[in-house]
Amino acid sequence: MSIELRAAESMKGEVCYRAAGKKGAPAVVLIHGASNDSRVYSALLRGLSRECLVIAPDLPGHGRSKADGLPSLDDYAAAVDAVLAAEEISAAVIGGHSMGGGVALEVYRRRPEAVRGLVFISTGAVLSVSPVVFELIEKDYDTFCGFLVKLAYGSSLSEALQKMALDELKLVDRAIVKNDFLVCDGFDFRAMLQSVEAPALVLANRGDKMVPEQQSRELADGIPGAELTVYETDGHMPHMMNAEQLNRDIGAFMKRAFSRP
Repeated sequence: MSIELRAAESMKGEVCYRAAGKKGAPAVVLIHGASNDSRVYSALLRGLSRECLVIAPDLPGHGRSKADGLPSLDDYAAAVDAVLAAEEISAAVIGGHSMGGGVALEVYRRRPEAVRGLVFISTGAVLSVSPVVFELIEKDYDTFCGFLVKLAYGSSLSEALQKMALDELKLVDRAIVKNDFLVCDGFDFRAMLQSVEAPALVLANRGDKMVPEQQSRELADGIPGAELTVYETDGHMPHMMNAEQLNRDIGAFMKRAFSRP
C-alpha cells in the first residue's frame, strides 16, 4: 500500500501528514514523540494499511509542518483534530509514542467521542525530564544528540543507522527539541486515567531506559481494562525496532476497538 503526503489547516498553520489505506476503513492516528516526525511510523503505515486507514501527522514544528512560535500540548492536540477533520473521520484509534502518548491523552480529554481506542507506545501518564537534559540542550547539543540516540535505539541498531539517526536529529531545530521536552515535563494525566472509557493498549520495551517499563505498567494499571504488552528488547522505539510485532498487536487491537458498539 502506497504512502501519501497530505496536508490540513490547524491553528498553528499547515499540518502535513502521511496516510496509507482506504478511505472509510477503521482509522488509526499515530502521533510521534519528541524531536521525531511521521517518518518513524513508515513500517506501521505499510503494515497496518492492509486493513486500516493509517495516518501519521508531523506535529507543528516537526518534519514538513511549520509552527508560528513554539507549540504547546494544546497545539499538538489541535493538529490531530485538524487532520481528523480533513479526512472526515468522526472517530479513530489514537496512538502515541512517548510525548505522543501525552498528545493522545489530551485529544481524548478534549474529545472523548472521537476516540474509539488508545494505543500507548513507550510512554506514561507523566514524563518528568531531568534538568540535566535541558542543560545539555543549551550547552552541549552535540553531546545531547548522541546521548539521546543511544538511549532511543538501544544496542540493536547498527553503527551506520545510529549515525543516520544522529545526523537527522541534529537537523531538528534545537528550540523545538527543548520545547518538546518541556511539553513532556509539563503534563500529568494520572488523575484522569480512571475516567478513561475507551479501550487502551499499552506497549513497552523491557529495557527502555528513557521511559522505564514500570511507567508503562503504571499507565496500564491506571486505565480501567487496559491491556499491557512488554517486548523483550531494549531501546525506546519499538515501532521501529519491533515493527512486525506492533503491526500484529495494534492490528488485533483495532479489530477489537471497532467491534465495540
